Order: sequence, then structure tokens, then C-alpha cells
Amino acid sequence: MNYINDIIGSMLFLFIFFIFVKRKAKGNFKEYGFVISNFKSIISSFFIAVILVSINTFISKKIAGKKHYLNEYSFSIKFFVYWLLIPISEEIFFRGMLQTLLAKKIKKTFRFFKLNLSFSIILTAIIFGLSHGTLFFYTFSVFKTILVIIFTTILGLFLGYFREKEKSLYPSIVMHISYNSVGGIISILFF
Repeated sequence: MNYINDIIGSMLFLFIFFIFVKRKAKGNFKEYGFVISNFKSIISSFFIAVILVSINTFISKKIAGKKHYLNEYSFSIKFFVYWLLIPISEEIFFRGMLQTLLAKKIKKTFRFFKLNLSFSIILTAIIFGLSHGTLFFYTFSVFKTILVIIFTTILGLFLGYFREKEKSLYPSIVMHISYNSVGGIISILFF
């Protein structure tokens, strides 16, 4: 996997978002999630991420059983690219822009256990999950790619829920950073 491509992709997400907000939203960043969130939601998002990535890592290791693909990179590349840049840029693009735009167009919700999930959360999570299908081209097997798509779609549902509930991107950014970094630390220690 080439981390330079991932940096370029992340920068493209940020570029598209900022051009969109400047032109279409007239610089209104608040509408797209740039508002302060309460500390409880940020802490909750961290713990949910740790639980999700622990389950994901355990299942992936049991089913797919391969060394984690990021283990070939230095700690600084993992930290800055995969644990900070990518989660932040993906949240700004998917939850900040895409989910917000879909929420303006689609007002329907879906009841899942005790949670009301809007169709904008569900659609954004599916698109987010499918976007990770590109990992197939980085030597992932079809089976491993399908697992990644499933897990990132589930993660996307939680990210979208926090984004919608809090009207802020910060809990979803913290959750995504936590998910990637804790998953990376688990892979360093155990795989």
C-alpha cells in the first residue's frame, strides 16, 4: 500500500469540502458540524470505538488471520497519516459534507432497536463502507475486503449517529481517530 496515495486522497477530500463550503454554503462551517460538542459525547465515542475495533480485530484475526497491512510502515507514518489525517479528512467529507447534504434531501428515519437512524446516516455509512472496497487493490483478498466493508459500514453507522445527535463532527472525529489508532496499536502488539 502506498501511503502517498492515501495522503493525496485525504487532501482531495479536504479540498472538495472546503471548496464546497466556500462556494455553496458561503463559508458556513457550523452547518457542516464545526461546532463544539459536549465532553460526555466525546468520551462515549472513544469507548465505543475501542469496543468496536476490539471486536473487529478479533473477528478479522480469527477469520482472515493475516498480519495487519499497516505494520510495514513506521510509527510516524501510521500516526500522522492513518491515525490523524485520514480519519479527520474522511469525517469532514463523509459526515460533515455528504451526510449533511443527504439529511437536507431525505427526512426519513429507520428504527433500529431503540435508536432512530436517519436514512442520511444509513446511506452515508454504506457509501463510507463501500469506499473502503478499494483496499482490494492493495493486495487484500476478496474475503478480507468484504470484512473491511462490513466493519467500516458498521463504524459509519456509529459515526453518523454521533454526528447527527450532537450536530458536531468532533465526537465522530474522535471516534474515527480512536478506532484507527487503537486498531493500529492492537495490530502492533498482537499481530
